[in-house]
Amino acid sequence: CLRATLSLHAWCSARNPWGGMPTRLRDRLQSLQTASRSSSPSAARRSGSTLVLGVETSCDETAAAVVCASTGRVYSHVLRSQWSSLSEHGGVFPEIARRQHQLAIEPVMSEALSQANIDPDAPAAGLAAVAVSAGPGLAPCLAVGVRAASQLATKHRIAYIPVNHLEAHALVTRLPTAESGFRSSLRSSDDTILTNLTNRQPLSRSPADDTILARSLPNGVIRDTLPNDATFNQAALTPSFPFLLLLLSGGHCQLLLCDAVGCYTLLGGTLDDSIGEAYDKVARVLGLQQEAYSRAMHPGALLEQVALTGDPAAVDFRLPLCRPPHHRSCDFSFAGLKSSVQRAVRERTLTETEIADLAASFQQTALMHVESRVQNAVLRLNSTRPELSALPLVVSGGVAKNELLRSRLRALVESLDG
Repeated sequence: CLRATLSLHAWCSARNPWGGMPTRLRDRLQSLQTASRSSSPSAARRSGSTLVLGVETSCDETAAAVVCASTGRVYSHVLRSQWSSLSEHGGVFPEIARRQHQLAIEPVMSEALSQANIDPDAPAAGLAAVAVSAGPGLAPCLAVGVRAASQLATKHRIAYIPVNHLEAHALVTRLPTAESGFRSSLRSSDDTILTNLTNRQPLSRSPADDTILARSLPNGVIRDTLPNDATFNQAALTPSFPFLLLLLSGGHCQLLLCDAVGCYTLLGGTLDDSIGEAYDKVARVLGLQQEAYSRAMHPGALLEQVALTGDPAAVDFRLPLCRPPHHRSCDFSFAGLKSSVQRAVRERTLTETEIADLAASFQQTALMHVESRVQNAVLRLNSTRPELSALPLVVSGGVAKNELLRSRLRALVESLDG
């Protein structure tokens, strides 16, 4: 969510419905965007008028980055994970995570500033604002980042910007694009760009963040890798309003219609667990958790890998919310599916084959459920908003990395185009 945190305010031009950004801060950001339109990184750094320090501590990772608000260039990105703690304690415990954040936050912020050639002891000469994830998230963890960011901003008289990271997920694909001194592989990012929206030009972006699926072209290009060149196509990358957002993460699962910045309609959400939470819990039931942490992976990501070797038809799990009156809704539910996996585990002596089959069967059912909700959302919008005939679909959140999810959504997009 770090890069999402930064992108929200790089493009903020209207009210924030999750807490209302103060007018003075919004005006300050708008002035930052117009202060420097130069594509030269050195010019942006010399002016010091558009650089923003972003801070993220919403869960189990401490992160900071310096980004130019007017061009989207990432000057630094520092990340500290808590894999050793997760392995030792068997998961995320808020108070333990908070202590880890307290140990890491100052070094991470200082390193991010230093990498961007900004003096950590006098950041006002290079920074225009400090942005921080202020929620949703684990309250003790969020408090660490909010406190550090607000203290830095107050001490050096820099604008302080609290960010709702769910809205940031919604708007991250509107991050300005330009040449960047920081590049990351798709595998190191939570979210991945797959295809463009409005033409057949190859997508290019650094860093990769969210997934965009297009319904506007029958033959839209779908890419799973970034090109080697450093050219950026703003028109190809940026989705125009309105667009349909599918937010899938470890803590949230929502479908929203995004009409403008600050104007969102919730079409459906989870009635119990999020999809990322369900993946992690099922991985724990299958005995994959400790191995995942020892390999610096989230349990759900390891479950996805294990599922590749299993038979998705081995266990016939019932599709959630498949009966009236919920079969046409846009809501999600994964608690019943998780319980079904637990019962199946109790009935078996788990072998590697059984674990792989259960993982594959769970994943097949979970993603079929997601597909059905997206299709219901499209059908609902076709009837209530018929003018939205070529609505882009943006998929964001950590679960957007899932390969099978991407392939199934591609197939769904193609079927809807047909």
